[in-house]
Amino acid sequence: MDTAHYFEMALLLLICHQSQLEGVLRRMKSCKSETCDVVFFDRSNNNSGAWHDVKVCGNRANVRAHRERSAAV
Repeated sequence: MDTAHYFEMALLLLICHQSQLEGVLRRMKSCKSETCDVVFFDRSNNNSGAWHDVKVCGNRANVRAHRERSAAV
């Protein structure tokens, strides 16, 4: 590994540690979409965020669920 990679990993660990100390680590989530690798900070009031971008991943999931419900009828 090169120096830049070690620096990025150290910075990520520092951010995670700081988040844990501040009690906000539970708001760090991975996107619920099966095809998405994004990790995001859930800024919703009730900590209910599921997708990193509702317009992209959330829309795909909602359209898929709607089509499955419509096909079952």
